[in-house]
Amino acid sequence: MYTFLESAQALLNELFFRLHDFEEILHWDINEREGVMEVRIPGVPSVYLIHRHDALQQIWLSSPLSGGWHFSFDGQRNGWYDTRRDQPLFSMLFLELKPYIPKSLWGKWE
Repeated sequence: MYTFLESAQALLNELFFRLHDFEEILHWDINEREGVMEVRIPGVPSVYLIHRHDALQQIWLSSPLSGGWHFSFDGQRNGWYDTRRDQPLFSMLFLELKPYIPKSLWGKWE
Protein backbone atom coordinates (compact mmCIF):
# COMPACT_ATOMS: atom_id res chain seq x y z
CA MET A 1 0.00 0.00 0.00
CA TYR A 2 1.38 3.40 -0.95
CA THR A 3 1.03 6.67 0.87
CA PHE A 4 0.42 9.75 -1.20
CA LEU A 5 3.48 11.59 0.07
CA GLU A 6 5.81 8.63 -0.56
CA SER A 7 4.46 8.07 -4.05
CA ALA A 8 4.51 11.77 -4.93
CA GLN A 9 8.09 12.17 -3.70
CA ALA A 10 9.15 9.06 -5.63
CA LEU A 11 7.63 10.62 -8.76
CA LEU A 12 9.44 13.93 -8.24
CA ASN A 13 12.70 12.07 -7.60
CA GLU A 14 12.25 10.08 -10.82
CA LEU A 15 11.46 13.25 -12.80
CA PHE A 16 14.52 14.98 -11.40
CA PHE A 17 16.67 11.96 -12.31
CA ARG A 18 15.31 11.88 -15.88
CA LEU A 19 15.66 15.64 -16.37
CA HIS A 20 19.10 16.01 -14.79
CA ASP A 21 21.00 15.22 -18.01
CA PHE A 22 18.96 17.82 -19.89
CA GLU A 23 19.88 20.37 -17.25
CA GLU A 24 23.58 19.76 -17.87
CA ILE A 25 23.52 19.20 -21.64
CA LEU A 26 20.82 21.69 -22.70
CA HIS A 27 21.33 24.22 -19.87
CA TRP A 28 17.84 23.83 -18.48
CA ASP A 29 17.28 25.16 -14.97
CA ILE A 30 15.62 22.50 -12.81
CA ASN A 31 14.82 23.01 -9.15
CA GLU A 32 12.91 20.78 -6.75
CA ARG A 33 12.06 21.75 -3.22
CA GLU A 34 9.34 20.70 -0.81
CA GLY A 35 7.21 18.91 -3.38
CA VAL A 36 7.53 21.55 -6.09
CA MET A 37 9.62 21.20 -9.26
CA GLU A 38 10.31 24.06 -11.64
CA VAL A 39 11.70 23.45 -15.12
CA ARG A 40 12.96 26.49 -17.01
CA ILE A 41 13.92 25.96 -20.63
CA PRO A 42 15.95 28.60 -22.51
CA GLY A 43 13.75 30.33 -25.07
CA VAL A 44 10.48 29.36 -23.37
CA PRO A 45 8.94 32.46 -21.78
CA SER A 46 7.24 30.60 -18.95
CA VAL A 47 8.10 27.77 -16.58
CA TYR A 48 6.91 24.19 -16.29
CA LEU A 49 5.70 23.63 -12.74
CA ILE A 50 5.09 20.18 -11.28
CA HIS A 51 3.87 19.97 -7.72
CA ARG A 52 1.97 17.98 -5.14
CA HIS A 53 -1.55 19.00 -4.26
CA ASP A 54 -1.76 17.38 -0.86
CA ALA A 55 -5.46 18.06 -0.17
CA LEU A 56 -6.57 16.33 -3.39
CA GLN A 57 -3.69 13.82 -3.34
CA GLN A 58 -2.78 14.71 -6.90
CA ILE A 59 0.23 15.87 -8.87
CA TRP A 60 -0.43 19.03 -10.83
CA LEU A 61 1.46 20.00 -13.99
CA SER A 62 1.37 23.57 -15.23
CA SER A 63 2.56 23.86 -18.82
CA PRO A 64 3.27 27.00 -20.85
CA LEU A 65 2.06 25.05 -23.91
CA SER A 66 -1.07 23.23 -22.82
CA GLY A 67 -2.14 24.70 -19.49
CA GLY A 68 -2.86 22.71 -16.36
CA TRP A 69 -3.14 18.98 -15.85
CA HIS A 70 -4.01 16.93 -12.78
CA PHE A 71 -2.73 13.40 -12.15
CA SER A 72 -3.91 10.81 -9.65
CA PHE A 73 -2.03 7.71 -8.59
CA ASP A 74 -3.41 4.41 -9.90
CA GLY A 75 -2.26 1.58 -7.66
CA GLN A 76 -3.38 -1.08 -10.14
CA ARG A 77 -1.09 0.35 -12.82
CA ASN A 78 1.46 1.70 -10.35
CA GLY A 79 1.61 5.12 -11.98
CA TRP A 80 0.23 8.64 -12.21
CA TYR A 81 -2.56 9.20 -14.75
CA ASP A 82 -4.27 12.33 -16.05
CA THR A 83 -7.73 12.78 -14.56
CA ARG A 84 -9.26 13.90 -17.89
CA ARG A 85 -7.80 11.60 -20.55
CA ASP A 86 -6.27 8.82 -18.44
CA GLN A 87 -2.82 9.35 -19.96
CA PRO A 88 0.37 8.57 -17.99
CA LEU A 89 2.22 11.59 -16.63
CA PHE A 90 5.62 10.63 -18.07
CA SER A 91 4.18 10.22 -21.58
CA MET A 92 2.33 13.53 -21.45
CA LEU A 93 5.33 15.39 -20.09
CA PHE A 94 7.64 13.91 -22.74
CA LEU A 95 5.26 15.11 -25.49
CA GLU A 96 5.40 18.58 -23.92
CA LEU A 97 9.20 18.65 -23.69
CA LYS A 98 9.99 16.80 -26.91
CA PRO A 99 10.19 19.98 -29.08
CA TYR A 100 13.03 21.24 -26.84
CA ILE A 101 15.02 17.98 -26.77
CA PRO A 102 17.27 17.02 -29.69
CA LYS A 103 16.19 13.69 -31.17
CA SER A 104 19.57 12.20 -30.29
CA LEU A 105 18.68 12.63 -26.59
CA TRP A 106 15.14 11.19 -26.66
CA GLY A 107 16.47 7.86 -25.36
CA LYS A 108 17.57 9.55 -22.13
CA TRP A 109 13.90 10.04 -21.26
CA GLU A 110 13.15 6.32 -21.30
